[in-house]
Amino acid sequence: MRAAPPVDVAIIGAGLAGLVCAEELQRVLGARARVVLLDARARVGGRLASTRGGVDLGGSWLWPADRHVAALARRLGVRTVAQHLEGQVLLRRAPGAPTQRLGLVGADVAMCGADARRLAGGYAALVDGLARCVGGEALLLRTQAVALSAPSGGGRVRIRYRRSGEGGEEEGALDAARVVLAAPPRVLLETVRFDPPLAEAQRRAMRATPTWAGDWGKVVATFRTNFWRAAGLSGYAISEGAPISMWWEGAAEEMGEKVNALVGVSFGEQTARLAQLADGDAGVAAAPRETQPAGLSEDINEVRTGKFFSWIQSELAAIYGEKASSELESVHYKLWRSDPFAFGTTAGATDKGDPRAKYGNLALKQPTEWGVHFAGTETEHEYGHCEGAIISGLRAASEVAGALQGGPLVADD
Repeated sequence: MRAAPPVDVAIIGAGLAGLVCAEELQRVLGARARVVLLDARARVGGRLASTRGGVDLGGSWLWPADRHVAALARRLGVRTVAQHLEGQVLLRRAPGAPTQRLGLVGADVAMCGADARRLAGGYAALVDGLARCVGGEALLLRTQAVALSAPSGGGRVRIRYRRSGEGGEEEGALDAARVVLAAPPRVLLETVRFDPPLAEAQRRAMRATPTWAGDWGKVVATFRTNFWRAAGLSGYAISEGAPISMWWEGAAEEMGEKVNALVGVSFGEQTARLAQLADGDAGVAAAPRETQPAGLSEDINEVRTGKFFSWIQSELAAIYGEKASSELESVHYKLWRSDPFAFGTTAGATDKGDPRAKYGNLALKQPTEWGVHFAGTETEHEYGHCEGAIISGLRAASEVAGALQGGPLVADD
């Protein structure tokens, strides 16, 4: 087993919460502190992922109350764009039924609300910017934490991990003075062994906390032109009973974005149906962007031909008309329900109601006696959104910095 040098803080999960936590700890603790992030994926961002054209396949929006997201975007130079909702809404009441114009504008019915904004370049622009600030040497990607053990005699927490690479998998261990859990609570409970076990209240809270958007799927379709705006449409469409039940504009060249795109979403069992349609037609993994420390990877698919591409093409034509078919260039998709690091196992398949009512459990804001802290949007009362991820990362960083005052700054080599 490979033993890595000891660190001050190890953060499990390189999504928005983990990256914010890491950057804040580097700022507060100074250059001498060693902070690392472990993530099982080959990219940063967690449930934030965007196409090369900057269209989101995960989290998509920010709102006026999201002051932490807005401040971070300004600091990193990421521009925001108003979500386009002007123009009419389309409705198809059942697969095969004719599509009708509702006589409403997108702002009347859009799930994002009338005041939503998106990030030019997608949320990947934000997490990639944070990753550059944190530094590539702090990122341990393709590295899945599998066990945490309490220190003996006042030592460090032992993290056992599996790392995948071209040569296969290797096992390793890493010791940290403090550990931050910054991945979905239920996924952590299912994939990480804790010794000693976490408190019963914490295990119960983790088990009961569904991953926000963990059972969703998203599809990004790009086009030669923005034909929907030209036709007086908002881009927002409702397709009742279909595997993809809603579509909206995800990008527009006239807004200074790289592509023209529509985004579709599926929920729960709809995503399972979408996975069946995509099964066996996975296309190619989208290549990483050369200028970014971490871009798209094998967990996101891109197709330009094949069965699934043709199905998307026919769906779009049925909803938006023939131009949606003739101008379609590419389809990217991400089925979060099939992602073991988002949805986890089928333990949450029977969750009922709005999962956000279960977020912000106080048990997931209490560090363990042996140096384990909790972060992630589900630990805050912020609706599962990116604002909650940032708040949680800052909170965990404050807890850890306080615990380390006068404590280890690496050493113990």
